[in-house]
Amino acid sequence: MNRTEDFPKLWIGSFIKTCLVNFLIFINFHALLPTFPFFISSLGGDAVP
Repeated sequence: MNRTEDFPKLWIGSFIKTCLVNFLIFINFHALLPTFPFFISSLGGDAVP
């Protein structure tokens, strides 16, 4: 029993670009996450008791 169905390609240019942009947004968020306490304290925020 041979099935020779043609499946659409997954790794096309737009999919790769979408994955790359998603990864860069993820890295950007996690790179900026440690700076949030300094930003909040510059706005006048205090530590939670």
